Amino acid sequence: MKMIKINDIQDSPADLYDPDGNKVGTIETMLQFNDVRLQILKQRLEGYVLHWKGLELELNNDGTLQSWPNDLFDITEKQMAEMVHLRNRKEEKS
Repeated sequence: MKMIKINDIQDSPADLYDPDGNKVGTIETMLQFNDVRLQILKQRLEGYVLHWKGLELELNNDGTLQSWPNDLFDITEKQMAEMVHLRNRKEEKS
């Protein structure tokens, strides 16, 4: 019987700063990041910046980023893409 294990998978945290340069807090998960993005969008806020791995990433007032670097809160997307790929490969062999 094959065994599985539960891996400790974590995103790299990012610090959020307000327009005055004050640290709002540390975002540790994609759920938290999406919540912050929704708040910015709903309130049309400007000037919020994410500090992540030495980069400063500006959040637009629609909750998007000027640019989205690889590995920034993208674990779920990568896992889902791998699952789709593996399923498609299995179906092709059938």
